[in-house]
Amino acid sequence: MADIPGLIGGAAVGAGLGSRFLKHLSRTRLLLHLVEGAPLDGSDPVDNYRRIESELFAYSEGFRERPVWTVVTKMDLPMAEATPERMHEAFPNRPCHAISAVTGVGVDDLVGAVMQHVNRYGERLAQDDDFARREADLDKRIGDDVLRHGFAAAGARRRRRGEREEAW
Repeated sequence: MADIPGLIGGAAVGAGLGSRFLKHLSRTRLLLHLVEGAPLDGSDPVDNYRRIESELFAYSEGFRERPVWTVVTKMDLPMAEATPERMHEAFPNRPCHAISAVTGVGVDDLVGAVMQHVNRYGERLAQDDDFARREADLDKRIGDDVLRHGFAAAGARRRRRGEREEAW
C-alpha cells in the first residue's frame, strides 16, 4: 500500500514532493483514489479527482492499466451525499465506495473488497502465465518511468545547486 499525500499541480514533473511520492505507486496493484465528498474549500470533488489523476498519468501512462477504485470520504457530512453518484457518473467503469472514518460507515465493506481483490489477483498471477507476463511488462514500463523521472529530478537538483553556487 502507498499513501500519497495531496499532490499539487506539476507533481509529475517534480513540483513539491509529488514525484518522490509518486514513485512509491510503482509497486501497487490496486489504486484506491480517496476523494473528499465535501471539500472544505468548496472545490468540486470530480474536478479534484481529475486533477490528481492527470498528475498520476503524466508520471506514468502505465497507471492507466492498473485498476483504480474511487473512495468517497467524509460521508458523515450531509454535503457529501450526492458525491458518490457524481463520481460514478464521471467514472462509470470504476468501483465506487463511500466511507466515513468518523462513523465507520462503509469501511468494513471497502476493506473486505480490497482483500478479495488482492486474493484474486494473487491467484490469477499464480495460475495465468499470460496475465503474469502482462503484469511483468507493465511493472517494467512503470519502473522505466520512475527511473526517467528520478534522473530528471536529479538533473534539476544539480542545476539548482549550480545556480546557487554561481550566485555566491
